[in-house]
Amino acid sequence: MTTVTGNDAALQTFDRTTARWGRLTMIVGLLISLAGPAYLVFFSGLEVDQTKILTAFLAIAGTFAVIWIVEPLTYYPILGQASMYQAFMIGNISNKLLPSALIAQSAVNAKPGTAGASWPRLWPSAVRPWCTCSRC
Repeated sequence: MTTVTGNDAALQTFDRTTARWGRLTMIVGLLISLAGPAYLVFFSGLEVDQTKILTAFLAIAGTFAVIWIVEPLTYYPILGQASMYQAFMIGNISNKLLPSALIAQSAVNAKPGTAGASWPRLWPSAVRPWCTCSRC
């Protein structure tokens, strides 16, 4: 039988909260990003029919469908759940966020994909050398 320590319980609470707010903010972001095109299609008088929309979607999906599947599968073991929500909302994953996570993990000798490499556990030790506040 395993016991849950204070840190494990806090991490589980963090994961539940992150999942709830992450999903909510991703849905809100999706709705906001679709508001402009929806306005143009339904209220601006553009003559855009379903065939044109489907053709445009298929052209984009044909180009990017592999990325839609591969990126989340490859980034999740390195970034973890909380950082995945942030990464896909902010963007620029491969140039900024992924290298930052890898540097933080190597700074604390954490193996990617483990609980010790998750962003909440890395943050204090990754920031501490540069922090000037009295708490660090």
